[in-house]
Amino acid sequence: MTARQLLPLYPRAWRERYGEEFAECVGDRRLSAQQVIDLVGGALDAWTSRSVRASVRGSVAENSTGGATMVHQLKLKCATRTPNYTTKDALIGAGVMIGAAFVLLATGIAANRSGNAAVGETLKGFAFPASMLLSMPFYLTKGLSWRAQTVLLGVPMVILIVISYVATRI
Repeated sequence: MTARQLLPLYPRAWRERYGEEFAECVGDRRLSAQQVIDLVGGALDAWTSRSVRASVRGSVAENSTGGATMVHQLKLKCATRTPNYTTKDALIGAGVMIGAAFVLLATGIAANRSGNAAVGETLKGFAFPASMLLSMPFYLTKGLSWRAQTVLLGVPMVILIVISYVATRI
């Protein structure tokens, strides 16, 4: 995935003001998973953050050549392939993932043994994706705003819960 493919995720006013600079700074090279997550989180912030909306409106109204701060931040985030998390963060995320998977698997096994086979199988199938989502704030989405993390992690978690619920009813 490239930056130009992610540009439509940003609000129209933001794209008009920063779009060309954004695409130029990030370039046409393929982005890493971490960079895609960062840029999708940035798009979510652009839609939900009052300060971002105000800065876009202000710079468009003033017809200034502003945006240097945003361009600088984009260069820092996107010009490198080094992750924005440490080894300690990754180990904490791995621990959360293993712990959550263990708890969900144990709960699924207990449900199977107590006669709730559908719930047990659902929990066991849910263990990996749910534990992966629960571990992401410690490394992949680290540094994103709480709003961006809520959308990036909360929406898939809700979808998993709904699928799990429907699976127990079929």
